[in-house]
Amino acid sequence: MAGENEFIEFNEDGLTFVLSQYKVSLIYKYIGDLKEYWSLPIESYGEYRIQPANRSNEWRVNKILGYKLRYLLSHVSEINQQLDTKYRLNASMLMKVKAQIQEISFASESTEELQTEIELYAWQEEALKTWYSDEGKRGIVEAATGTGKTRLAFACMRKYFEDYIDGIVCIVVPRQPLFDQWQEELHDHFSNIPENNYCYNGNGHTDSINRATQIIITTQQAMVLKEDSRYGCTLLKKLCQSGRDVLIVFDEAHHLGATQTIDRFVKYIPDNFYTLGLTATPTRADGTMAEVYPYFDSEESKGPIYSYPVSKAVEDGVLCKVLQNNFTVSLNEEESQAHKRFCEQIKEIKKRIINNNIIRMDKDKINRGNIAYLLEIRRKLLIFQERNSDLSQETWDLIKKIDMLNTLYINRRRLFNKAEQKWELLNSLLSKRYWMQLFSSGRWIFFHQEVKECKRTADLLKEVFGEEKVRLHYSEMATEERQNVLLEFDRNKFNCLCAVQTLDEGLDIPDLKGVVIVSGSASQRQQIQRCGRALRNAPNKEWAYLLIFLAQVDDDLTGEKLLIGPDTSTDRWVIEETIY
Repeated sequence: MAGENEFIEFNEDGLTFVLSQYKVSLIYKYIGDLKEYWSLPIESYGEYRIQPANRSNEWRVNKILGYKLRYLLSHVSEINQQLDTKYRLNASMLMKVKAQIQEISFASESTEELQTEIELYAWQEEALKTWYSDEGKRGIVEAATGTGKTRLAFACMRKYFEDYIDGIVCIVVPRQPLFDQWQEELHDHFSNIPENNYCYNGNGHTDSINRATQIIITTQQAMVLKEDSRYGCTLLKKLCQSGRDVLIVFDEAHHLGATQTIDRFVKYIPDNFYTLGLTATPTRADGTMAEVYPYFDSEESKGPIYSYPVSKAVEDGVLCKVLQNNFTVSLNEEESQAHKRFCEQIKEIKKRIINNNIIRMDKDKINRGNIAYLLEIRRKLLIFQERNSDLSQETWDLIKKIDMLNTLYINRRRLFNKAEQKWELLNSLLSKRYWMQLFSSGRWIFFHQEVKECKRTADLLKEVFGEEKVRLHYSEMATEERQNVLLEFDRNKFNCLCAVQTLDEGLDIPDLKGVVIVSGSASQRQQIQRCGRALRNAPNKEWAYLLIFLAQVDDDLTGEKLLIGPDTSTDRWVIEETIY
């Protein structure tokens, strides 16, 4: 326990730093616990340190060996995500800290640099300009994970509130963790908007929109829960009836392509509403985003209004440098025989689908295994069936063949995912000093498609690093257990996290050292999202490590393939190929 006149201590390795808005009495009471709550590294700077004053909720800046204050002020939202709720900073407290900082004469850093406003990257300025054009304020922005899509949204919201003082911003998120993140960051960036002017729906909330409402946060599920025959859903009805200007911000905008969301929300968005969609991966396997763009943007729209790919973000320095290792393994004899049988069956069904007498097919797309195209054909056939109750048996047979082909693709994919040589490869890596040091010197996530694969990887890692250094995370675990695992991972209690799809989206750990994709789907979105977990910049982090295990590659689009990164190595994205 620290005495009342002592400073909050920093770890010598610079990996942990303790800061809190909570009353000083509790800071001192729980000083040990506070150190456990934060693992975000802070850049070393000069000789300044923030210290709580003796009275509650007040601060003092001391000119002693400390940490870079500008980094602190510009990353409050990220810092807060690492802290338990009662220890988080709010905008009011941040302004007090800033005011005291500005009273000090800085020798090497001017107070102009210590602004709570976050400067935009060049890509964000370009995207903002595109969205804010005369005929704009509608559309989806595609930008790589970790490049600052939320910051862009805040910049768009500021411009919107400047033009429409009485306007409403409605933020839609697909999952509960994103609801919490937006709620926290909005309070930090829009400190002038009182809590009473927020409206929450979903995530345990059922608030009503009223005249004072300025910002609405809703989950996607809560939004489409209540259907309305005229307005699509109850939320759109209330927004339309408010008679006010409306901006809809949809995070992870590829979820707009969900069938119920299209039918109850997307198709009913009024032309006079403004829209902003944010996503790192707009493409969906079912191809339904083609339906979204004309409603969410404009009738002629066929894609995002602005794109900022991950390879460009790495080259620009917005994301950190990448060392990507692609390991290709072979199938053993038993797996090869199973693969041969799958390929023969797939070839035969493709031929039958192409030669059908019901609908003209794109032969090239079928032969290349374009699942999105197949699903689109299936959807059209079902729509046709709804309008024609006497649908022929031949049409039903075609639908069944498409389903059979998709099932074969899935089963062949599982064969690749479970290829025995993948774990032989991992075992080989763990026997080498280089990889041993890498895996033990930072935090890693090992991604899988199924629980059995995940547990097998965890068992191998535990044999090398010990039980206490490895944890599992998958959907069958209790919610509280999964949350505790992530909290311990945040606290650096262990360094190897083995996951099954549950962490593909929404997990932000800037100082994550790397990811290992042991198995995955054919989705480019999944591969980009998984790799994006590690690409965020963080102090003292020079490289992000991507290890991708690939089994035998097929000619069509359904095999295991590399779907991320540049075609060749660059100074900032180094690619190494290994055939095991």
